[in-house]
Amino acid sequence: FKKMRVQQDLEEAARRAEDLAQTEEKLAEEMEPLKSEGDMPAEERQERAEDLAKEQERAAEEMEQLAKKLDEISERMEEGETAPNEAMDELADDTRDKEMPQEMKENAEQMRSEDFQKAQDQQKEMSQNLQNLQQSLQEMQEGMQGAQMQMNMAGLRRALDDVLGLSNDEELLRAEVQQ
Repeated sequence: FKKMRVQQDLEEAARRAEDLAQTEEKLAEEMEPLKSEGDMPAEERQERAEDLAKEQERAAEEMEQLAKKLDEISERMEEGETAPNEAMDELADDTRDKEMPQEMKENAEQMRSEDFQKAQDQQKEMSQNLQNLQQSLQEMQEGMQGAQMQMNMAGLRRALDDVLGLSNDEELLRAEVQQ
């Protein structure tokens, strides 16, 4: 049961990472028209930058929740001695080391100060990091599913061997009784 819960958590974390990666891509795209000053009145550009900054801050909060979720998954894996807990520890540590929530908050400030090119570049980088995280989580979950299938197959083989053994014993008993 614990392994299934970990697998579900991995799936949810991968989905969240994918959603955040898409958010970052979308923000980077929406940043493009803001980079050229002549295309939009200054007040409208500032309003749009503020809207995007608020969206970036929401993404930062979601990233903080995702980082906490990764820590929870890592702890669950350790408690249940579920493989690949070392890989999960590394992934959680790596995510924490990248300080993505903080970078996202800084990115929002870059938008507010109209440093659009730097903000856009950072969003593209965060999107790539989130895609990598999502892929790693998905691979981990698939690996756990494969291991679970192998365990299930081994259990089925044992059960089948037991049934065959009982069937042989039954035939021997029947032969003895008929004599």
